[in-house]
Amino acid sequence: MTKSDASSSPFSMSSALAALAGAVGGFAGFLVGEIVSPNNYEIEESLVSLISGSAMWAAAIGAVLGLVILAFDNWQSLRGRWNRDLLIAVPLFLALGFVGGAAGQISFLFIQNSLTRGIGWALMGIGIGAGIGLLRRDAVQAQRGALGGAIGGFLGGFIFDALALVISDAGGGAFSRAVGLIITGAMIALLMRVVQDALKSAWLLCTSSGPYEGKEYPLNTTRVTVGAGESSDIALFREEWMPPQFGAFVFQNEQWCWQGGEAKINGVPQTDAPLLPGSTIEFGRTAFRFQTRSTNSPAEMRAPYQSPPNAFPSPSSPPMPLSSLPVATTPVSSAPTALLAPAVWTLEKTDAAPLRLPPAPAQAQLGRASDNDIVIGDDSVSSRHALLDIGGSTLSLTDLGSTNGTFVNGTRLAPNAATPLQVGDKVKLGRQEYSVGRS
Repeated sequence: MTKSDASSSPFSMSSALAALAGAVGGFAGFLVGEIVSPNNYEIEESLVSLISGSAMWAAAIGAVLGLVILAFDNWQSLRGRWNRDLLIAVPLFLALGFVGGAAGQISFLFIQNSLTRGIGWALMGIGIGAGIGLLRRDAVQAQRGALGGAIGGFLGGFIFDALALVISDAGGGAFSRAVGLIITGAMIALLMRVVQDALKSAWLLCTSSGPYEGKEYPLNTTRVTVGAGESSDIALFREEWMPPQFGAFVFQNEQWCWQGGEAKINGVPQTDAPLLPGSTIEFGRTAFRFQTRSTNSPAEMRAPYQSPPNAFPSPSSPPMPLSSLPVATTPVSSAPTALLAPAVWTLEKTDAAPLRLPPAPAQAQLGRASDNDIVIGDDSVSSRHALLDIGGSTLSLTDLGSTNGTFVNGTRLAPNAATPLQVGDKVKLGRQEYSVGRS
């Protein structure tokens, strides 16, 4: 599996962590809900008080669960601080939770079917997913979050009611509510993340070491701003030199590009540059890799070849006179060159089979983590150690801020700076040594 495939998989470690965060949020919501409405299930109430009590109970749970998921999402993304937007999210999640709780109680009372209670939890999930997208001014993320929240909320609500019917405890159903809310929170957070990951088409993956390593930012809107302030979509607070608004990733003419202050695009400082799948973008100590769902290489992304006008006569054209045919001025090789396989770059070891690199043009990331293009199973190698830029006649190597360093012919490479390689060069990553070859 390539690195791009791993990043685009909807089921990943980030999804599992999202489910865990949702479970924590569900349990925290249960505790708050018991305080807000401790007797909600223990006494007979009027219809209005029953619905309002359930709505208040759900509002408290929705607010707590939503805040936990939002804080986790901030921490997992490139939005800067984990507590971003939490304060303004409180009234939003309270209102949406209140509506969901009221709707769920009404549907259950009038239809008397355990499946209908899931409607209320689905509405809560919709509110949380859509609310997070709205806080980020991202309509696409709001729609996808609402879809994932609806599915997760309905499934969690169904399990919640099933547990309430099966489990009987002396605490007036407190145990079943606790377990049900833990599962509901986990399902809402999990499905929100799964849907977002499954439907994303372009995103940025942070490849540099540090607090942003491995974090992603989906490119859903046509303009994603970058800066050191909270006014930016991608907030890089640790880049002290960067202004609050430094530039933006812009989608125009069917292609993503960088526009703004000077950034290194594939190692070259630029203020306006197009991005191709696998392109690297560096802002000081922070480096990203541009990822898309497309499996095309940069060469395949270019316009297809079109033969020049009249390159070949049409069947109805008169035969071309022999005197007008071009005369070859260079010897023609007798070897069938069109059938020869192109040479490829390799990394060779004395004690193992050589590693054949992808055909040019391409990029290959090397490291210990399983989502690299080339996985090196050695604890001296960083999770994301180095990046190879593969050309037809050129090969360069970039260290990605690895712990133990990347060496070429005994010289340690500076991080995030491309170094050209030649056949016979000795490359060392951690304890692993290779020789550059071509076959």
